[in-house]
Amino acid sequence: MNTPDPLLSRPVHAAAQQTSALRALLHTASARTSLVDMLMLQVRCRGDEIAVCDDTSALRYNDLAEYAARLATRLKRAGVGPGARVGLFADSSAEMMAGLWGILFSGGAYLPLGTDYPADRLTYMIRDAGIDVIVTQEKLRGRLAEMILPGVTVITLDALDAVPGGEDSDCLCGPALLEDDLAYMIYTSGTTGTPKGVGISHAAILNQLTWLQTEQKLRVGETILQKTPVSFDAAQWELLAVCCGAQVVMGRPGYYRDPEAL
Repeated sequence: MNTPDPLLSRPVHAAAQQTSALRALLHTASARTSLVDMLMLQVRCRGDEIAVCDDTSALRYNDLAEYAARLATRLKRAGVGPGARVGLFADSSAEMMAGLWGILFSGGAYLPLGTDYPADRLTYMIRDAGIDVIVTQEKLRGRLAEMILPGVTVITLDALDAVPGGEDSDCLCGPALLEDDLAYMIYTSGTTGTPKGVGISHAAILNQLTWLQTEQKLRVGETILQKTPVSFDAAQWELLAVCCGAQVVMGRPGYYRDPEAL
């Protein structure tokens, strides 16, 4: 998933398109489309611009959509579709972002599994949510094996480069989703008892993103630092801001604990 060094230093030129693009985005969101539709609008408008980067790699919007479509193909073969919940167990990285969007492209809802969470909490979340498929990185596969039941399908992001194309283009348009279909699932902290899973619909998160655009000036070409632990609901807008035309910089794992680095 590494990209040439010149890509990492390429500036994002969006000012001239900002007004018309923002109007198009707001119209798209108000039409109650899905997150995938929002991202594909960005692919059409600025496919060669950087969508997400980390310390070592970057993905253009075209790249992100391609990787997401490859993963979506694998997920659909594993039985994932609208309503299915898919675990996402990966360190903060551009690769993790591709995993998130691959789950959305398949029609599934992602459940972020923080890699810094205790194993017993992750085990509870996986089993309580009825997760049958988990997307992870090869380096984390050993840890994951200790937490899942037999029969759970594990798909590694590292292997996507070896997946042939062909069917992937069918996933680029995304599934036909209803506004009440789940986009992701989050678990409460459990400080007052057992953690509880909460499902967030496409309509709900699109409403939040629209509010961020209109009231908090989330603009095309803005740079967003993804620093919040992914298992927290507050992290989701940071991750999903890419479908509003923002460039998301993935902070290193544990970055939020280092105020000086921030």
